[in-house]
Amino acid sequence: MGVRALLEGICVLEGIDDKKARWLAEKIGHLSDVSKISINIIERLKRITFIGNGAAHGLTPPDKLELSLSIDFLEALMMYMYEGKLDLECKAKLLKATHNRVTNY
Repeated sequence: MGVRALLEGICVLEGIDDKKARWLAEKIGHLSDVSKISINIIERLKRITFIGNGAAHGLTPPDKLELSLSIDFLEALMMYMYEGKLDLECKAKLLKATHNRVTNY
């Protein structure tokens, strides 16, 4: 259920809440528009929702390998969406500060 909750949280951070889409699969579909994530990744994210469904509704534990790979996949997604942007912004600020320092001499 934690994997599913994390995926819901990513959607909310991207502005996709229950008002925009009721079901998680619909919310994930909106990620391609909002975050420019490829359709290939979106389709894999939709498959992850089934892990949470079994745990929440049937108390069925997921396959350990599938769960591990899903967690790794979500970690890579967050690195792509958030760490990359943060790193790029930091480098842009550093470049600007360096440029300003060099041109002020």
